[in-house]
Amino acid sequence: MKIFRLGVICLTIYLAALSPIQAKQKLSYNDIISKYIESSCNGNNALWNEILDENARITVSGDYYRYSYNKRIFVDFSQNNEGVVLNCEVNYEILKEFNGGVIIRVVKKFPTNTQINTLTIKESKDTQKMTISKIETTFE
Repeated sequence: MKIFRLGVICLTIYLAALSPIQAKQKLSYNDIISKYIESSCNGNNALWNEILDENARITVSGDYYRYSYNKRIFVDFSQNNEGVVLNCEVNYEILKEFNGGVIIRVVKKFPTNTQINTLTIKESKDTQKMTISKIETTFE
């Protein structure tokens, strides 16, 4: 009987220690938004690999141009801006929640213009973790 209790206690301790590790691996969309803002506004590029889906598409559009990037190209490009802190106010709102994801608008107000980023955050079918699958950026 003592061995059984000891086994149950050990299993309980093991599971209690394991649960924070598992929780840390699976980010909520609020975690993703915070890390997106940290990456895009404070030049913390190490987070891009964590929050972008492997098949993510990033599109930047203006009046006369439209650029589209995949994750690898975007992350490589972002390395040039490591540590650059943007002078802007940031707000976000949830536009739509759907099964397994959310669409969010992140607005960055600069002194001379406004950048509007629409993020699609969804659960990956392969890894069951929340990541950004699409970023669409426009300017006002």
